[in-house]
Amino acid sequence: MNGMISSPADSWRALFAPGAERRNVIIVRKHQQPLLVLSGKRGALSEGMGLYPAQSFLAKCARNVLRLGLRYGLPLPLEREELPVDSADSFWQFLTVQAGGTPDFALLCGNPKASGRRFTLLVSNGQTRRVVKVGISKQAQDLILQEERFLQALGKTVQAPRVLDAIHRDNLAAFATDYIRGDSPSLHCVEQAASVLASWIQPGEVPLEEIPAWKRLMQATSATGCAFQDLANRRVSPMVFHGDFAPWNIKVTPQGWVALDWERGEPLGVPGWDWFHFVIQPRVLVLGMSPNRVVQTLETMIPSPFFQRYACQARIQGIERRLALAYLEYMLHVTPPSDGAARLAAVHERALNRWL
Repeated sequence: MNGMISSPADSWRALFAPGAERRNVIIVRKHQQPLLVLSGKRGALSEGMGLYPAQSFLAKCARNVLRLGLRYGLPLPLEREELPVDSADSFWQFLTVQAGGTPDFALLCGNPKASGRRFTLLVSNGQTRRVVKVGISKQAQDLILQEERFLQALGKTVQAPRVLDAIHRDNLAAFATDYIRGDSPSLHCVEQAASVLASWIQPGEVPLEEIPAWKRLMQATSATGCAFQDLANRRVSPMVFHGDFAPWNIKVTPQGWVALDWERGEPLGVPGWDWFHFVIQPRVLVLGMSPNRVVQTLETMIPSPFFQRYACQARIQGIERRLALAYLEYMLHVTPPSDGAARLAAVHERALNRWL
Protein backbone atom coordinates (compact mmCIF):
# COMPACT_ATOMS: atom_id res chain seq x y z
CA MET A 1 0.00 0.00 0.00
CA ASN A 2 1.01 3.59 -0.53
CA GLY A 3 3.45 4.75 2.16
CA MET A 4 2.98 8.46 1.52
CA ILE A 5 -0.13 8.94 3.65
CA SER A 6 0.36 12.12 5.66
CA SER A 7 -3.12 12.76 7.06
CA PRO A 8 -6.64 11.28 7.20
CA ALA A 9 -7.54 13.56 4.29
CA ASP A 10 -5.05 11.65 2.13
CA SER A 11 -6.18 8.19 3.25
CA TRP A 12 -7.63 7.49 -0.21
CA ARG A 13 -4.06 7.19 -1.51
CA ALA A 14 -3.61 3.97 0.47
CA LEU A 15 -5.88 2.24 -2.06
CA PHE A 16 -3.19 2.50 -4.73
CA ALA A 17 0.15 0.76 -4.22
CA PRO A 18 2.83 3.05 -5.69
CA GLY A 19 4.62 1.84 -8.78
CA ALA A 20 6.07 2.79 -12.15
CA GLU A 21 2.76 3.60 -13.85
CA ARG A 22 1.52 7.19 -13.66
CA ARG A 23 -2.15 8.16 -13.74
CA ASN A 24 -3.28 11.75 -14.23
CA VAL A 25 -5.91 12.47 -11.59
CA ILE A 26 -8.19 15.39 -10.79
CA ILE A 27 -9.03 16.03 -7.14
CA VAL A 28 -12.34 17.74 -6.34
CA ARG A 29 -12.48 19.12 -2.81
CA LYS A 30 -15.32 20.14 -0.51
CA HIS A 31 -14.49 22.24 2.55
CA GLN A 32 -10.78 21.59 1.79
CA GLN A 33 -11.31 17.81 2.07
CA PRO A 34 -10.98 15.47 -0.95
CA LEU A 35 -14.46 14.63 -2.21
CA LEU A 36 -13.79 12.98 -5.57
CA VAL A 37 -10.67 11.72 -7.33
CA LEU A 38 -11.16 11.32 -11.08
CA SER A 39 -8.95 9.68 -13.69
CA GLY A 40 -9.58 8.78 -17.31
CA LYS A 41 -11.22 10.02 -20.47
CA ARG A 42 -13.55 13.01 -20.59
CA GLY A 43 -16.73 10.95 -20.64
CA ALA A 44 -15.61 8.89 -17.66
CA LEU A 45 -14.62 12.02 -15.74
CA SER A 46 -18.02 13.57 -16.37
CA GLU A 47 -19.93 10.42 -15.47
CA GLY A 48 -17.80 9.99 -12.35
CA MET A 49 -19.25 13.22 -10.96
CA GLY A 50 -22.52 11.30 -10.61
CA LEU A 51 -21.00 9.36 -7.70
CA TYR A 52 -21.47 12.49 -5.59
CA PRO A 53 -25.10 12.40 -4.36
CA ALA A 54 -25.56 16.17 -4.15
CA GLN A 55 -28.65 17.15 -2.14
CA SER A 56 -28.80 20.92 -1.76
CA PHE A 57 -29.59 23.21 -4.69
CA LEU A 58 -26.11 24.75 -4.66
CA ALA A 59 -24.39 21.37 -4.48
CA LYS A 60 -26.41 20.10 -7.45
CA CYS A 61 -25.56 23.22 -9.45
CA ALA A 62 -21.85 22.86 -8.68
CA ARG A 63 -21.91 19.17 -9.63
CA ASN A 64 -23.67 19.90 -12.94
CA VAL A 65 -21.21 22.69 -13.82
CA LEU A 66 -18.25 20.42 -13.13
CA ARG A 67 -19.83 17.56 -15.04
CA LEU A 68 -20.31 19.71 -18.15
CA GLY A 69 -16.87 21.28 -17.83
CA LEU A 70 -15.18 17.88 -17.60
CA ARG A 71 -17.17 16.45 -20.50
CA TYR A 72 -16.17 19.27 -22.86
CA GLY A 73 -12.63 19.77 -21.57
CA LEU A 74 -13.18 23.28 -20.26
CA PRO A 75 -10.35 24.85 -18.22
CA LEU A 76 -11.65 24.25 -14.71
CA PRO A 77 -9.71 25.45 -11.64
CA LEU A 78 -9.26 21.94 -10.23
CA GLU A 79 -6.32 20.29 -8.50
CA ARG A 80 -4.37 17.93 -10.78
CA GLU A 81 -1.48 15.58 -10.13
CA GLU A 82 0.20 12.39 -11.26
CA LEU A 83 -0.60 9.35 -9.12
CA PRO A 84 1.97 6.52 -9.08
CA VAL A 85 0.26 3.13 -9.45
CA ASP A 86 1.57 -0.43 -9.32
CA SER A 87 -0.36 -2.17 -12.09
CA ALA A 88 0.64 -5.57 -10.66
CA ASP A 89 -0.97 -4.85 -7.25
CA SER A 90 -3.87 -7.20 -6.51
CA PHE A 91 -6.39 -4.43 -5.86
CA TRP A 92 -5.50 -2.63 -9.10
CA GLN A 93 -5.85 -5.97 -10.87
CA PHE A 94 -9.26 -6.39 -9.23
CA LEU A 95 -10.34 -2.98 -10.57
CA THR A 96 -9.01 -3.93 -14.02
CA VAL A 97 -11.11 -7.11 -14.04
CA GLN A 98 -14.25 -5.21 -12.99
CA ALA A 99 -13.73 -2.59 -15.70
CA GLY A 100 -12.90 -5.14 -18.39
CA GLY A 101 -9.57 -3.46 -19.08
CA THR A 102 -7.33 -0.68 -17.79
CA PRO A 103 -9.81 1.27 -15.70
CA ASP A 104 -10.94 4.82 -15.85
CA PHE A 105 -12.10 5.53 -12.33
CA ALA A 106 -13.96 7.95 -10.11
CA LEU A 107 -13.35 7.65 -6.39
CA LEU A 108 -15.83 9.05 -3.86
CA CYS A 109 -13.85 9.58 -0.67
CA GLY A 110 -16.70 9.20 1.80
CA ASN A 111 -17.30 11.07 5.04
CA PRO A 112 -13.92 11.91 6.66
CA LYS A 113 -15.64 12.13 10.06
CA ALA A 114 -17.19 8.68 9.88
CA SER A 115 -15.69 5.87 11.90
CA GLY A 116 -14.88 3.01 9.55
CA ARG A 117 -14.64 5.32 6.56
CA ARG A 118 -15.36 3.54 3.27
CA PHE A 119 -14.58 4.52 -0.31
CA THR A 120 -16.65 4.01 -3.46
CA LEU A 121 -15.19 3.68 -6.95
CA LEU A 122 -16.90 3.75 -10.32
CA VAL A 123 -14.65 1.88 -12.74
CA SER A 124 -15.20 1.70 -16.49
CA ASN A 125 -13.59 0.78 -19.77
CA GLY A 126 -15.78 1.24 -22.80
CA GLN A 127 -19.22 -0.21 -22.10
CA THR A 128 -18.50 -1.96 -18.77
CA ARG A 129 -19.26 0.00 -15.59
CA ARG A 130 -19.12 -1.34 -12.07
CA VAL A 131 -19.09 0.09 -8.57
CA VAL A 132 -16.51 -1.07 -6.05
CA LYS A 133 -16.91 -0.40 -2.32
CA VAL A 134 -13.73 -0.74 -0.29
CA GLY A 135 -12.53 -0.36 3.28
CA ILE A 136 -8.98 -0.17 4.62
CA SER A 137 -9.22 0.13 8.42
CA LYS A 138 -10.32 -2.86 10.48
CA GLN A 139 -13.69 -1.25 11.24
CA ALA A 140 -14.20 -0.33 7.58
CA GLN A 141 -13.35 -3.85 6.46
CA ASP A 142 -15.85 -5.28 8.92
CA LEU A 143 -18.57 -2.99 7.51
CA ILE A 144 -17.68 -3.95 3.95
CA LEU A 145 -17.89 -7.66 4.79
CA GLN A 146 -21.16 -7.13 6.65
CA GLU A 147 -22.74 -5.34 3.68
CA GLU A 148 -21.40 -7.89 1.20
CA ARG A 149 -22.90 -10.81 3.12
CA PHE A 150 -26.20 -9.03 3.65
CA LEU A 151 -26.59 -8.21 -0.05
CA GLN A 152 -25.80 -11.81 -0.98
CA ALA A 153 -28.46 -13.04 1.45
CA LEU A 154 -31.00 -10.39 0.45
CA GLY A 155 -31.56 -11.86 -2.99
CA LYS A 156 -34.55 -10.35 -4.77
CA THR A 157 -36.47 -9.37 -1.62
CA VAL A 158 -35.91 -5.69 -2.38
CA GLN A 159 -34.30 -3.73 -5.19
CA ALA A 160 -30.62 -3.51 -4.24
CA PRO A 161 -27.24 -3.87 -6.00
CA ARG A 162 -26.09 -7.41 -6.83
CA VAL A 163 -22.66 -8.49 -5.58
CA LEU A 164 -20.60 -9.61 -8.58
CA ASP A 165 -17.11 -10.12 -7.17
CA ALA A 166 -15.05 -9.48 -4.04
CA ILE A 167 -11.47 -9.25 -2.78
CA HIS A 168 -10.34 -9.76 0.82
CA ARG A 169 -6.81 -9.37 2.08
CA ASP A 170 -5.15 -8.31 5.33
CA ASN A 171 -5.23 -4.58 4.67
CA LEU A 172 -8.29 -4.25 2.44
CA ALA A 173 -11.78 -5.59 1.79
CA ALA A 174 -13.89 -4.74 -1.26
CA PHE A 175 -16.79 -5.97 -3.34
CA ALA A 176 -18.09 -5.05 -6.77
CA THR A 177 -21.70 -4.49 -7.86
CA ASP A 178 -23.61 -3.39 -10.90
CA TYR A 179 -23.55 0.34 -11.59
CA ILE A 180 -27.03 1.75 -10.95
CA ARG A 181 -27.84 4.74 -13.13
CA GLY A 182 -30.16 7.37 -11.75
CA ASP A 183 -30.42 10.39 -9.49
CA SER A 184 -31.38 10.56 -5.83
CA PRO A 185 -35.07 11.17 -5.12
CA SER A 186 -36.24 14.54 -3.90
CA LEU A 187 -36.15 15.11 -0.16
CA HIS A 188 -39.90 15.60 -0.35
CA CYS A 189 -40.80 12.22 -1.92
CA VAL A 190 -42.11 10.89 1.38
CA GLU A 191 -45.20 9.31 -0.17
CA GLN A 192 -43.05 7.27 -2.56
CA ALA A 193 -40.76 6.35 0.35
CA ALA A 194 -43.70 4.95 2.30
CA SER A 195 -44.76 2.93 -0.75
CA VAL A 196 -41.26 1.47 -1.22
CA LEU A 197 -40.96 0.56 2.44
CA ALA A 198 -44.41 -1.04 2.40
CA SER A 199 -43.11 -3.40 -0.30
CA TRP A 200 -40.41 -4.57 2.16
CA ILE A 201 -42.99 -5.84 4.66
CA GLN A 202 -42.85 -9.60 5.12
CA PRO A 203 -45.73 -11.98 6.02
CA GLY A 204 -46.52 -12.70 9.65
CA GLU A 205 -46.12 -10.93 12.99
CA VAL A 206 -43.28 -10.51 15.47
CA PRO A 207 -43.09 -8.86 18.94
CA LEU A 208 -40.95 -5.74 19.02
CA GLU A 209 -38.80 -7.29 21.74
CA GLU A 210 -37.58 -9.94 19.27
CA ILE A 211 -36.28 -7.41 16.72
CA PRO A 212 -32.48 -7.00 17.02
CA ALA A 213 -32.51 -3.19 16.71
CA TRP A 214 -35.15 -2.94 19.43
CA LYS A 215 -33.02 -5.15 21.69
CA ARG A 216 -30.04 -2.85 21.12
CA LEU A 217 -32.15 0.18 22.01
CA MET A 218 -33.38 -1.45 25.22
CA GLN A 219 -29.83 -2.36 26.21
CA ALA A 220 -28.46 1.12 25.43
CA THR A 221 -31.16 2.89 27.44
CA SER A 222 -31.48 0.46 30.34
CA ALA A 223 -29.31 2.57 32.67
CA THR A 224 -31.29 5.77 32.12
CA GLY A 225 -34.70 4.15 32.05
CA CYS A 226 -36.63 3.59 28.85
CA ALA A 227 -40.07 4.94 28.06
CA PHE A 228 -40.88 2.10 25.68
CA GLN A 229 -40.82 -0.99 27.91
CA ASP A 230 -44.59 -1.42 27.59
CA LEU A 231 -44.24 -1.84 23.81
CA ALA A 232 -42.11 -4.98 24.13
CA ASN A 233 -44.99 -7.37 23.44
CA ARG A 234 -46.57 -5.27 20.69
CA ARG A 235 -46.78 -7.48 17.60
CA VAL A 236 -45.80 -5.79 14.34
CA SER A 237 -45.13 -6.89 10.78
CA PRO A 238 -41.59 -8.14 10.10
CA MET A 239 -39.78 -6.10 7.48
CA VAL A 240 -36.38 -5.65 5.89
CA PHE A 241 -34.38 -2.90 7.62
CA HIS A 242 -31.98 -0.64 5.71
CA GLY A 243 -30.72 1.44 8.63
CA ASP A 244 -29.67 4.48 6.57
CA PHE A 245 -32.60 4.95 4.21
CA ALA A 246 -31.91 8.54 3.14
CA PRO A 247 -32.28 10.15 -0.30
CA TRP A 248 -28.52 10.14 -0.89
CA ASN A 249 -28.49 6.34 -0.53
CA ILE A 250 -31.19 5.78 -3.15
CA LYS A 251 -31.25 5.82 -6.96
CA VAL A 252 -34.43 6.45 -8.95
CA THR A 253 -34.49 4.16 -11.99
CA PRO A 254 -37.13 3.31 -14.61
CA GLN A 255 -37.74 0.08 -12.65
CA GLY A 256 -38.25 1.92 -9.35
CA TRP A 257 -36.13 2.95 -6.39
CA VAL A 258 -32.91 1.05 -5.73
CA ALA A 259 -31.47 1.36 -2.23
CA LEU A 260 -27.67 1.52 -1.88
CA ASP A 261 -25.28 1.31 1.09
CA TRP A 262 -26.65 -1.58 3.15
CA GLU A 263 -23.88 -1.80 5.77
CA ARG A 264 -26.54 -1.39 8.49
CA GLY A 265 -29.02 -3.65 6.73
CA GLU A 266 -30.81 -6.41 8.62
CA PRO A 267 -33.47 -8.92 7.54
CA LEU A 268 -35.70 -7.87 10.45
CA GLY A 269 -36.17 -4.27 11.58
CA VAL A 270 -38.54 -1.97 13.43
CA PRO A 271 -41.40 -0.77 11.18
CA GLY A 272 -41.39 2.98 10.62
CA TRP A 273 -37.75 3.59 11.48
CA ASP A 274 -36.53 3.70 7.87
CA TRP A 275 -39.36 6.09 7.02
CA PHE A 276 -38.59 8.37 9.97
CA HIS A 277 -34.94 8.34 8.88
CA PHE A 278 -35.91 9.37 5.33
CA VAL A 279 -37.98 12.26 6.66
CA ILE A 280 -35.78 13.51 9.49
CA GLN A 281 -32.20 13.18 8.25
CA PRO A 282 -32.39 15.43 5.15
CA ARG A 283 -34.39 18.03 7.05
CA VAL A 284 -31.71 18.15 9.73
CA LEU A 285 -28.58 17.77 7.57
CA VAL A 286 -29.58 19.37 4.24
CA LEU A 287 -32.44 21.80 4.83
CA GLY A 288 -31.28 22.84 8.31
CA MET A 289 -34.85 22.96 9.64
CA SER A 290 -35.43 23.99 13.22
CA PRO A 291 -36.35 21.17 15.62
CA ASN A 292 -39.85 22.58 15.90
CA ARG A 293 -40.37 22.47 12.12
CA VAL A 294 -39.03 18.93 11.90
CA VAL A 295 -41.50 17.77 14.54
CA GLN A 296 -44.32 19.69 12.84
CA THR A 297 -43.43 17.92 9.57
CA LEU A 298 -43.76 14.55 11.30
CA GLU A 299 -47.06 15.58 12.89
CA THR A 300 -48.41 16.46 9.45
CA MET A 301 -47.16 13.31 7.72
CA ILE A 302 -48.00 10.64 10.31
CA PRO A 303 -51.81 11.07 10.01
CA SER A 304 -51.63 11.44 6.22
CA PRO A 305 -53.45 8.75 4.17
CA PHE A 306 -50.26 7.42 2.53
CA PHE A 307 -48.47 6.92 5.84
CA GLN A 308 -51.54 5.48 7.54
CA ARG A 309 -51.79 2.88 4.75
CA TYR A 310 -48.19 1.94 5.54
CA ALA A 311 -48.84 1.99 9.29
CA CYS A 312 -51.82 -0.32 8.85
CA GLN A 313 -49.77 -2.82 6.80
CA ALA A 314 -46.92 -2.61 9.32
CA ARG A 315 -49.30 -2.95 12.30
CA ILE A 316 -48.01 0.19 14.04
CA GLN A 317 -51.20 2.27 14.08
CA GLY A 318 -51.57 4.10 17.37
CA ILE A 319 -47.86 3.92 18.29
CA GLU A 320 -46.38 5.89 15.38
CA ARG A 321 -45.17 8.83 17.48
CA ARG A 322 -43.68 6.62 20.17
CA LEU A 323 -41.80 4.67 17.49
CA ALA A 324 -40.52 7.98 16.10
CA LEU A 325 -39.21 8.84 19.58
CA ALA A 326 -37.67 5.38 19.85
CA TYR A 327 -35.98 5.90 16.47
CA LEU A 328 -34.49 9.20 17.67
CA GLU A 329 -33.17 7.55 20.84
CA TYR A 330 -31.72 4.73 18.74
CA MET A 331 -29.89 7.25 16.55
CA LEU A 332 -28.54 9.10 19.57
CA HIS A 333 -27.57 6.14 21.76
CA VAL A 334 -26.91 3.19 19.43
CA THR A 335 -25.74 4.65 16.09
CA PRO A 336 -24.72 8.24 16.90
CA PRO A 337 -24.23 10.19 13.66
CA SER A 338 -20.91 11.79 12.71
CA ASP A 339 -22.79 14.94 11.60
CA GLY A 340 -25.79 16.71 13.09
CA ALA A 341 -25.90 14.90 16.45
CA ALA A 342 -26.67 18.09 18.41
CA ARG A 343 -29.51 19.04 16.05
CA LEU A 344 -30.91 15.52 16.19
CA ALA A 345 -30.85 15.67 19.99
CA ALA A 346 -32.77 18.95 19.83
CA VAL A 347 -35.40 17.31 17.59
CA HIS A 348 -35.69 14.48 20.11
CA GLU A 349 -36.14 16.90 23.01
CA ARG A 350 -38.79 18.88 21.12
CA ALA A 351 -40.70 15.72 20.13
CA LEU A 352 -40.47 14.36 23.67
CA ASN A 353 -41.93 17.57 25.11
CA ARG A 354 -44.81 17.60 22.62
CA TRP A 355 -45.71 13.92 22.52
CA LEU A 356 -45.03 12.70 26.07
